[in-house]
Amino acid sequence: HRTEELLRNLMDIFPARFKEMQQGHLLIWGQDVLTGLEISDHYPKLRTVQEIKNLQLGLHMIYVYI
Repeated sequence: HRTEELLRNLMDIFPARFKEMQQGHLLIWGQDVLTGLEISDHYPKLRTVQEIKNLQLGLHMIYVYI
């Protein structure tokens, strides 16, 4: 499925976020695409880069709206 392919691609960029979602999600309806995903815990550098990018985006949004 397209959704599963997209999730696998995004897992490489945001592994910690996906781990959090996988551990704390509640399926209400449909197929559970998070449970079957194997997410590695060996991406501390990517997590740091992700946080920096999130902060940069937030600062950019503030700058645009000022």
